[in-house]
Amino acid sequence: MIGKRFGALALLLSLVTLPVQGQAGEYDNGKMWTFDYPPVEHIQATYDFSPDAAWFEKARLGALRLPNCTASFVSPYGLVMTNHHCGRGSVA
Repeated sequence: MIGKRFGALALLLSLVTLPVQGQAGEYDNGKMWTFDYPPVEHIQATYDFSPDAAWFEKARLGALRLPNCTASFVSPYGLVMTNHHCGRGSVA
């Protein structure tokens, strides 16, 4: 009996929230993209900025891969910024 009630409740909630759910637009996946196919047109239209290949190469070289995480250089002195969970095991 609980399973039927739960199923009915889940169906009702999905129908109620259906009008609220929108369709994702172009590059709406958190605005994430790869350096081999950057959304140059989107950046130009959104920020009025046209990055060239040299700009993307500099940005790419500032990105770091850590085990199960990413990070970025934020200073010319090697300062790195990442999420807390990425460095939690190294913090004393």
